[in-house]
Amino acid sequence: MRELSIQQHDIIDLSNQILNKGGKLSFKAHGSSMLPFIKSGDVISLEPVAEKSLTVGTIVLYKSDQTQMVAHRVVKRRVKNGQIFLSVKGDAHLHSDQLVTGEQIIGKITEIKRDSRIVRFDRKLWPVASSLWRSTHPIGPLILKMTSDLKKLFLRLQKI
Repeated sequence: MRELSIQQHDIIDLSNQILNKGGKLSFKAHGSSMLPFIKSGDVISLEPVAEKSLTVGTIVLYKSDQTQMVAHRVVKRRVKNGQIFLSVKGDAHLHSDQLVTGEQIIGKITEIKRDSRIVRFDRKLWPVASSLWRSTHPIGPLILKMTSDLKKLFLRLQKI
């Protein structure tokens, strides 16, 4: 696979064009908001998605208010005056992000490649794992944060 380096503002437009024509994309993930499911450096694959088919548990890539691309999980869905609004949240976060409209959605994450492993979200086990993680809220993200903090502390203590 050929890799390209493109500026953030250009990639949003390019992504929309490719997905609107039925294409698929893959990106290298950056950040830690979707731990433990998506780690920085994982390659996430993206496909087009119809607004009406977005459900709770789906991981979407959307354009934030700051014109950045963000991959977070849909935790609530509601329709008001015919417009779809999604409450999205990073798995490692305690609180939901802003409300996102269906128009901000770029696509849905369909698989994650980590090292030599591939996790496909269309497998039957995925909705179960996703649901179990959501049911741990807020304990899951707190444990994740405590583990991360302890790891940082341990690394600092090793340097002393």
